[in-house]
Amino acid sequence: SITDGIENALRTAFRGQLKEVTQVQFSAPATLKAVNEHLSLFKPALHRFKGDIDCVAVLDGTATVIFEGPDVMFTGICQALKDRFPGQIQNVERISPSTIADAG
Repeated sequence: SITDGIENALRTAFRGQLKEVTQVQFSAPATLKAVNEHLSLFKPALHRFKGDIDCVAVLDGTATVIFEGPDVMFTGICQALKDRFPGQIQNVERISPSTIADAG
């Protein structure tokens, strides 16, 4: 695997000076801006299905999104958000555009 290859290269370069190689995963803060920037990766595919997605709130581990599009894409996007912001986003709440229009 790639991880094994990197570990072997580090061990060879440092010739026994390393006791352990630990993978560190950086997780950016789950701000509204950061979540929407990540969601922008999915917009072209959603647009092909006449859909769209925007995050309107991130609070207490829940990202609230306005979503239109296929359910299967929503499921994948939810997992992508949880993977991108581990420990920060546990739930994704889906609201329809009409919910926002009704509130206004």
